Amino acid sequence: PARSVQRIRITGRNRPGLLRDVSSVVAAMGIDVAGVSARGGDADDAATISLDARVDSVLQLARVIDRIRRVRDVRDVRRA
Repeated sequence: PARSVQRIRITGRNRPGLLRDVSSVVAAMGIDVAGVSARGGDADDAATISLDARVDSVLQLARVIDRIRRVRDVRDVRRA
């Protein structure tokens, strides 16, 4: 089956290593990242990560979202 690129929007507390931790989860699942942008340092100390992931199925997308939610300081994860 063909892989599709799905955008995942992640918000959390801005801290050193947040992007690395999220990326590690995605890599551990064998998911290719087609693109990523990250922004931090907002007034409320929030970070926003937009990650374009190449996934095999809706089930794989749901699994990676669930695992990203478990990363320390992640507040919200959703398909964008």
